[in-house]
Amino acid sequence: MGRDVPGNGGRGGTGLRTLRQAVACYNRRLMLEHQMAGLNYFSQAAAKSRTCSQRSTFGCCAALLMRCLCLLALALPVLGALPAHAQSCPYSLVITKTDGSKDCFTNLPIANEVDPQYKEVLSKIVGKASRYFLAYSKSPACKAVAVTSNWVSLTGAPSQFEPEYKAQALSNCQSQGCDCEVAIDSGKVLSRSVEGPDVAVALKLADEARNRAADEARRAQDQRTSQELTLAAERLKAEADERAKLLALSLDRERQAALAEQARQALALVEQRRAEEGRQADAQRLAAERAQADERARLLLAQSRQSAQEAEVAKSELARARQQLAEAQAAQLAQVATQAAQATQVAAQAAAQAAAQQAQAEKPRVAVNTARRKALVIGNDSYGQVSKLETARADARSVGKTLSGLGFDVSLHLDLNERAMKAALRAFKAKTLGGDEVVFFFAGHGVEFGGSNYLLPTDIHSEGEDQIKDESIQLQRVLDDMREKSVGFMLAVVDACRDNPFRDIGRAFGSRGLAATTASSGQMIVYSAGAGEKAMDKLAPTDKDPNGVFTRVFLKEMVKPGVPVDRVLRNVRSEVVRLAKSVGREQTPALYDQAVGDFFFKP
Repeated sequence: MGRDVPGNGGRGGTGLRTLRQAVACYNRRLMLEHQMAGLNYFSQAAAKSRTCSQRSTFGCCAALLMRCLCLLALALPVLGALPAHAQSCPYSLVITKTDGSKDCFTNLPIANEVDPQYKEVLSKIVGKASRYFLAYSKSPACKAVAVTSNWVSLTGAPSQFEPEYKAQALSNCQSQGCDCEVAIDSGKVLSRSVEGPDVAVALKLADEARNRAADEARRAQDQRTSQELTLAAERLKAEADERAKLLALSLDRERQAALAEQARQALALVEQRRAEEGRQADAQRLAAERAQADERARLLLAQSRQSAQEAEVAKSELARARQQLAEAQAAQLAQVATQAAQATQVAAQAAAQAAAQQAQAEKPRVAVNTARRKALVIGNDSYGQVSKLETARADARSVGKTLSGLGFDVSLHLDLNERAMKAALRAFKAKTLGGDEVVFFFAGHGVEFGGSNYLLPTDIHSEGEDQIKDESIQLQRVLDDMREKSVGFMLAVVDACRDNPFRDIGRAFGSRGLAATTASSGQMIVYSAGAGEKAMDKLAPTDKDPNGVFTRVFLKEMVKPGVPVDRVLRNVRSEVVRLAKSVGREQTPALYDQAVGDFFFKP
């Protein structure tokens, strides 16, 4: 077989091209040290080997030889730097540790951990990536890891994407609740946190011994192959340049496709956020409309309840008016019937009156009430937002019935809300005249604020002290109204000394019982219990009396004839104290007396 001569256009031309390609291979190895181009050359060399037997030319065999030498030149620097226990590591998994030594990614403690985003083992993700960033938690107490990678080589790609990938890896790691740092940058270990414990001393010494022996062998081999690599460099340079151009075009197309995909994803994310904001706005609008509808329904329900109560009050007033009209008509008929008989007895009556006046002059005079007698009686049991009562309505009914039997014009009201209670007070004030004898009886909840006493309607709210003052009835207002009308005598009986209704529902305002008060001239005020005491409704669980303890005693004492009202109230107080002590309780009714003269329930 003849030698190839450079420039003869036959086999010599093939040998020249082979030499140039060998030089190109050497230069290419220096430029692409961290890439996997060698694997591509290896596959092409295998393909060449299958065709050499067919061509049987010197140029074909020389090209095959140069490809194999180039592959060896690419692999030796990398394999020679690895320790003996890591020389079987794939090229893409080779790492440089913080002490400068080479190792395999699979030997790291984190190699088998799973990335939460890719749902894949870290060693598999890194093995498929040509460029990657791995973020890892700084503290061993908090475990978190995240990887961002590029599945193709970044050679020729703009470097401005690297900070974005690095920041994304760090953000994905910190989103798992840990303080993280970038620990590996494409095979370069930046933090010892991912290296785990150091390699055992014995293994390290063995690796160093094997490395020294391998270094000696590599130096000898390098001397033998350096000349061969120089010859192959020129041939491989042209081929590498062509591949670099193709690779650059491929990367450019892939980068453009990636940018287009990122733009599409960003647009989709914007549309998704807009849709989510629209749904949230619709939900807020529906919630506001629902709240408004609920408020309107609540107001309508409250108005309907109030209208029903007002209708009940009006019905009661109408029945009472009809009863009074019937009684007046009966009285007029009786008066007409007796006028004829009275006319025939005028003389006899005159003589009898004269004798009676003479006898009266000879005895001490007993005061007899001839003034108009009116009473306002209120009993509230059915409270809405505070605790309900059991005996207030029964107490009011019993007192109203007894006062009617004693000649009082009674206005009886049960379970009044704020509006109805204030209306009842206005109506009673309007019908009261100067010189009238008035009794005001209230059974229900009462509370004291700042020394003032307030009587509570059934629809009282518990939002705050100012609201309670606005919606309730101040006791002093009732006393002032009667003082303005110049009544001859007023007795105010308040059976409202119970537990603070607002503390029962967790509200920290108001106090238990009623505050002491001062009656005006001509007035007498009595509380069913003293300051800080609770008025008892029952003496025992087996007590079947429908009235409270104070009211049942008051009803018995007020019908005794010839007993002044101040003595009636003192007798009531003594009996209530005795009954309370009999069951181990304390209840002393409080009396405030500024009345002038004597007043009798029953002369």
